[in-house]
Amino acid sequence: MNTIKKKIIDLPLNLKVILMLLIVWASYEGINYMVHRHVIMPSFIFLEHEERKKDVHRIIQTIDREILHIDQICHDWSAWDTLYQFAQSKCPNFIEENLGESTFGDAGLNLAMIVGLDGRVLGGKILDFKTRKDIVLKEFPNDRFPLNHLLLWTGMETGRQLPDMRRSGIIKTSAGLLLVSSRPILTTDNQGPIMGSMIMGKILTQSAIGEISGRIKLDFRIILRDSKDFTPSLGAKTDSLTEASPYHIEKKGDKMEVIAWYDIMDDNKGVVIKLTSPAKIIERGLVTIKMARYSTTASLVVFFLVVLLLLSTTVLNPIIHLKNHIKRIIQTGDLSSRIHIDRRDEIGSLAHSFDTMIEHLDEKTEELERMATIDSLSGLYSRIAFMKTLECETKKCKRYKSTYGIIMFDIDKFKLVNDTFGHVIGDQVITRVGKVIKEELRDSDMAGRYGGEEFIAYLPNQDEEKSYLVAERIRKKIESLTWKQKGLHVTISGGISAFFCDDVKEIIKAADKRLYQAKHGGRNQIIMA
Repeated sequence: MNTIKKKIIDLPLNLKVILMLLIVWASYEGINYMVHRHVIMPSFIFLEHEERKKDVHRIIQTIDREILHIDQICHDWSAWDTLYQFAQSKCPNFIEENLGESTFGDAGLNLAMIVGLDGRVLGGKILDFKTRKDIVLKEFPNDRFPLNHLLLWTGMETGRQLPDMRRSGIIKTSAGLLLVSSRPILTTDNQGPIMGSMIMGKILTQSAIGEISGRIKLDFRIILRDSKDFTPSLGAKTDSLTEASPYHIEKKGDKMEVIAWYDIMDDNKGVVIKLTSPAKIIERGLVTIKMARYSTTASLVVFFLVVLLLLSTTVLNPIIHLKNHIKRIIQTGDLSSRIHIDRRDEIGSLAHSFDTMIEHLDEKTEELERMATIDSLSGLYSRIAFMKTLECETKKCKRYKSTYGIIMFDIDKFKLVNDTFGHVIGDQVITRVGKVIKEELRDSDMAGRYGGEEFIAYLPNQDEEKSYLVAERIRKKIESLTWKQKGLHVTISGGISAFFCDDVKEIIKAADKRLYQAKHGGRNQIIMA
């Protein structure tokens, strides 16, 4: 903590001011964010949840209305003297005259069955009114119903008025969910005794759900617990539903997913209604919050701009000038540039110190570049500098389809010179050999110390024959050198190659191979291809 405090105290005045402004800005933005996130946004989320609950309620109401519509049709049929007489007399013409295909199509039904008190099917059919094909449902036998079937009326029911007797809802069938209603067969004035059961239903296919979805403009699905769509994840969500909390609401991306139960007649666990709806209120809330934050941020920006404008003439402009000066040095590498700010405050002191530092750095850089580029002993290019330049020249040769020659030199029996006359004399030999090589080359040529007693020369626009002549001239001059040390005689061997590919290593390897041949072929000679 003390270290941080000291660093803040040591900051220049302009940075302290900017830091304070940033702290104020950050604090305001933090408080603003917390208010939006924990006060305003929860209100939008609550409203979104309430709207989605209303949507699910609309879906349930729509399904209930579909069932009520079927029940009304079923009631109209069941309380009809003609049907009552048919249930008594079993007139064969009744079914043909009254339960034709048009009855199913006009009412949008798939099932209409008349069942006697003994469970025997008196008439009716199960039909796909769109394709006009019969449908077989094992839950609705075409001959006789079991007497305990939940849709049958036996005439023994008590406790309710005859007109109020009905059994309607959803049941599961082999063809899917069925919206169904069952009414006791009565006279037109709703008098008994009960003569049987009138059962009507509509299969809730995916297309039927799609029609309902399009009509109420809500995207929903009805999922059975034993279907493949009832995933473990969905099961966990439905298990969390209670009477006090009958909805599971979750935001997924830009959508809201709502899970709710719908009770059905033959399964006390019911089915799942899954609603997927755009999170319009939350998205609108996010946009509102974003716009509010943008406006407050814009206000803060204007405030800070005014403050910074007041500071710029005395603090920021000189700092920017110094920063740009440093940036130019970094980009151009020009260490000779100086800023020369004539001020006596902290900024002037900083500028003067920087100029002094750059001056020292310039001197050290020149020294390091010279050491890195020129071999101090031979006076020729170092290996790194030579290879870097050769790489560039090779690319040029490839581009412009020119050539160059490479000469590899090696001082003969140099180890013997060191062992016999000492390393000091050996160093003198390297120096004089390097000097001769440099003198005998053109200004456009380049020579370097390749390593130890090895040297390399680059001759632009020269083939092997011309390079050989240059190498031979150098060899002869070195051979003719005289030395103060008695018995010291220096010769060199060389190998020639020329540009033949864009791989520098391969070109040098070819020259080195011929140097090797010269060394093993008697030394003091130049070998080319």
